[in-house]
Amino acid sequence: MLKILSKNIGKYLFIFGLIVIFVSCNNRPKCVLNSDDMTEILTEMHKLDGALMEKGYTYSSDSTKLRYYSFILSKYDVSKANFDSSLVWYTKNPKTFATIYNKVVENLELQEKEVKSGKYHFIDSVELAKVKSDIWSKKTQYKL
Repeated sequence: MLKILSKNIGKYLFIFGLIVIFVSCNNRPKCVLNSDDMTEILTEMHKLDGALMEKGYTYSSDSTKLRYYSFILSKYDVSKANFDSSLVWYTKNPKTFATIYNKVVENLELQEKEVKSGKYHFIDSVELAKVKSDIWSKKTQYKL
């Protein structure tokens, strides 16, 4: 009887140990950004880098780069320390980080398709001057 009981306890302890290992591997610390926020921030950072390179701007120093990146972090209400610790955690978990970067690439490819299709085209002031209809129905008044 004792032998059968010890076999069952061993099985239960083994299953319990596996459950604890799987649960602990998927838990991220509270200070680490969730994968959706990390994806959005990294997408914005890559768009910023691409836009600056397209305009011919390069980072003359790290302080210049930090100024641009800090704007993105403030947009998402994330501190630099929180982003850095999240980046460290995700690099230590490469499968999760690969999933995030796959989403980043998908986002960038989708936005590239939208740009090429003309979704974000700018309105040229010369073309706007050719518009025949009056878009302002009230009389123009100038006050000094």
